[in-house]
Amino acid sequence: MYWPGTTFTTRAEAEHALLRYIDGWYNSRRIQAGLGGLSPDEYEDAYHRAQRDDHR
Repeated sequence: MYWPGTTFTTRAEAEHALLRYIDGWYNSRRIQAGLGGLSPDEYEDAYHRAQRDDHR
């Protein structure tokens, strides 16, 4: 969790707190899970390829 003015005794403690913050707050929903594990660019490319194939 993030608390302004917090000091950490070690760098590892600070890194752990940062990762918990990122995973728990900022990045709580993984976009790739909804895209079948693909990156947004890969998903978009596959979508456009499928559209071209459907029109043949």
